[in-house]
Amino acid sequence: MDLGKFVLSEALSKAAVWQKIVGPQFTLAVNLSPRQFRDPNLADFVQKAIEQSEMPSSCLELEITEGVLLSGHAYIDHTLVALHNLGVSIAMDDLVPLLISQLSAQLSI
Repeated sequence: MDLGKFVLSEALSKAAVWQKIVGPQFTLAVNLSPRQFRDPNLADFVQKAIEQSEMPSSCLELEITEGVLLSGHAYIDHTLVALHNLGVSIAMDDLVPLLISQLSAQLSI
C-alpha cells in the first residue's frame, strides 16, 4: 500500500473512533496529492476505506490543490464526480499560495 492510501485509511479509522466519542459533528479533512488523483482507482479505494472504517462519507472532506482542477484531464472530472456521488466533500486547498504570500510579505518582495 502506498503512503497516500495508508494515510487515508489510518485517518478514517482513527476518525471513526473519535466520532463515536465526540459525536456526529466530528469530521475529517485529508489532503490528496495530484499524484493520488492520477490513480484511476482512487474513488474505489476511498469507497472501500470509508466502508472499512464505518465513518459516514458525509463526514469526509478531501482537499485538493487548484492544480488538480486546472490540469484539464478528463479522468480528474470522472474521479471528482465519483467522489461526490459517494457523499464525500471536496475542498480547494490553497495552502501553497497562502504560504508564498506570507513568505513574500516577510521578505518584503
